[in-house]
Amino acid sequence: MSLISRGPAPTAETSPVMGEVLGKQIKNCSYADWERKVIEYPDEDYAKYRDRAINHNGPYGVFPMTEQEQKEERDYNWAMVAKFTKSIFTMNFTQFSFPVFYSEPRSFLERTADLFTFLAQKYIPQANAATDSNERLLNIATGIAAGFHLYMACKKPWNPVLGETYVGTYENGAKIYGEQTSHHPPVSDFEIIGPNDEWYCHGHCKFTIASGMREVDINQTGIFHLKLKDGTEYQWEFPMIQVWGIVYGDRIIGIKGPVEIKEFKDGKETGLVCKLDTSSKKNTVITATITQNGSAVPAKLDGDYCKEIKQGDKVLWDIKQTIVKRPLGDANEDELLLSDCRFRIDRSLLIQKNLDEADKGKVIIEESQRREEKLRVCIPAPQ
Repeated sequence: MSLISRGPAPTAETSPVMGEVLGKQIKNCSYADWERKVIEYPDEDYAKYRDRAINHNGPYGVFPMTEQEQKEERDYNWAMVAKFTKSIFTMNFTQFSFPVFYSEPRSFLERTADLFTFLAQKYIPQANAATDSNERLLNIATGIAAGFHLYMACKKPWNPVLGETYVGTYENGAKIYGEQTSHHPPVSDFEIIGPNDEWYCHGHCKFTIASGMREVDINQTGIFHLKLKDGTEYQWEFPMIQVWGIVYGDRIIGIKGPVEIKEFKDGKETGLVCKLDTSSKKNTVITATITQNGSAVPAKLDGDYCKEIKQGDKVLWDIKQTIVKRPLGDANEDELLLSDCRFRIDRSLLIQKNLDEADKGKVIIEESQRREEKLRVCIPAPQ
């Protein structure tokens, strides 16, 4: 598609029609001529996630679903078993189209904005203003851990299709841009830019999933790079997500560390590293320690990502008191690409609760994606 014409992606007259949804023929993954849809959230400040983390957690993590939601999903599972028996027994969940029933309307690109919501609006600005390296590292670690309870959604996000984009704006003016740059393996690239270009962060997420009948491990490999105003840089990878109770038992979501945050100056490691990890006795309990060239530094964090995080007696984050808002739901017309997930046909139909047409659209779009991937010159994702 063209930013000048803002029209549909060009297609040859011989391009096959991949399918039809509500009278609209689909030839590719372009979402042109489809009304954009904005999700209406039940809150602006993650109140539902806070309640879930505070009141529904246990030794292994957080219970993201109510009993009724879990019952509805288990009842629906039988339909999936009948439809996808082969894929289920090979445990290859990346090779078939999950029914939209299992998804929330958000794309993974949108959900990633939540992982940065505390970082972008509070803790990166605080690190940017600090002059002490230890204080900077502890602020970044706090911002990462503060977002852990926002991982605890009861449904999976949409898998973005190749070329899908997202732009979001935080309340303080920071911007996040995302694009799905690879189909197999699935890779999402992001840029997060501070207000007035005060800081800059970029990175990518490459997902691998280890699946079983009881547990799913979701690895979010891919390094994020943060550059502060004085040129100091920090690098880290987000942690593994563990989900239990896929087929039977209680659904539980937990975080499995460690997360290592490394400091760089002039492109070289300084030897200063902050290691953020979860407890083996209670998943929501976290600690963060700093080392300089392997030797311990007297600066650390302790806490619980469902309660509070402290440096000694100083509270750096409190789930009940440290409130930030979601990124704005919509985007300005002049910055909204037609590849934006807000135009996605199946997502739009799910928001309208038209599950049958949403399922149909999702399958067609995914088939279009596989066709388009073969037509592209793909550059391997960085290892």
